[in-house]
Amino acid sequence: MNCADLIDPHLLHKDSPKDVLITRPRLILPSFLSTTIGAEILAGNAQDQALFEALYSAQDGQYVLRYLPLKISAEQASTLSTFEIRLTDFYTECGDHFILTAEFIPLQAQRYLAQHFQGGDAEIPSDQVLRMIECLEALAQWDKARQGSYLLINDTKNYYFYNKQHEHVPGLMLIEVARQAMYYYVYNYLGHRRGAVSISIEDLRISFNAYTESAYEVEIVVQQAQGLRRSQPKSIDKCANFYQNGRLVSRLWLQGAVIKLPLFKRMRSLNYPQDHWFTPSDRLPKNILVHHADSVLQARLSLLSVLGVLVTHQAGAIDWSTVSTVSLYIEGGGFLSLPVASTCSTGESDQRVLVFGKLSKDQASELRETIKCHCFFAGQMRWAAASSPAPLAHEQIVA
Repeated sequence: MNCADLIDPHLLHKDSPKDVLITRPRLILPSFLSTTIGAEILAGNAQDQALFEALYSAQDGQYVLRYLPLKISAEQASTLSTFEIRLTDFYTECGDHFILTAEFIPLQAQRYLAQHFQGGDAEIPSDQVLRMIECLEALAQWDKARQGSYLLINDTKNYYFYNKQHEHVPGLMLIEVARQAMYYYVYNYLGHRRGAVSISIEDLRISFNAYTESAYEVEIVVQQAQGLRRSQPKSIDKCANFYQNGRLVSRLWLQGAVIKLPLFKRMRSLNYPQDHWFTPSDRLPKNILVHHADSVLQARLSLLSVLGVLVTHQAGAIDWSTVSTVSLYIEGGGFLSLPVASTCSTGESDQRVLVFGKLSKDQASELRETIKCHCFFAGQMRWAAASSPAPLAHEQIVA
């Protein structure tokens, strides 16, 4: 795989390259342009004029992408492989011939048509495509949205989507592929910057025209649902078309909101009740550090809440009145150290509840994120006040 085709997983809201399911991002040039558009570009600088003339040819009162035939006779159409392309997806039958009517054609279909009619390849260098699109977007009357093309990385050993033998690409995988392609589109073509905003999906629809075969290349073409160019929109409305062997096999529509990251974090921050306790998942190491007096005790994390932690320890190990801090290790985030104001017994000799002191804003936020990302709800539990002279017990309410 070409290094230029690799996509940063963080751009797709992923952490690992193994989770990236798309590659080879490209833009698609319009199949044809009006003479008015062509005249304006030809009136520009010599370099852009030369590029335009290399990419488009004047035919029947319009400019047509050189790799594409404007008209195909019925006899010529009969020589096309119906397995390689469905011509009527891109051309309209007019009497004894077919005429090009699709404003944009997926790259795999362009490639087939170029090879069949010209014996050559339709591959245009990405920098030339981008420059031509920038020339079009500089025109006041050009309002077309960019068309982004991607290829599916179809790893049939992918545990999440291929945990059984499939002869076709699973529908759930297509949904994730479309989401990734749309996120790439938003962060590269709409003026939004990853890290400044996040995207919240509000509505998603998908239709399947045919099975998507695992053995053939799948091209995903993403555009604005209405086809109109937008800059830094507050909402997104996207369509992803899946093509295989020159035919549309699936289509997905996604609507959502573009939210500034600080607001998004506030929206996604839950105010957990103090009596809600959580069991740590396997992603959160169970060994934690309890700082007391001038030493540190290693204990085992049993439960976690915004109120404190329940730890299991060696009976009689320390003087609990001297505990000052507890530290949890979060994989990928380092240690989270939180102050301890008091402790209390649960009635079990090897357990202790460590009640947090006043947390800073950052500490409270990181604690909530830890619960949200690394814990599962265990139940509602209440412990008596730490100042009670009697052995302390807890009340568990079945969740």
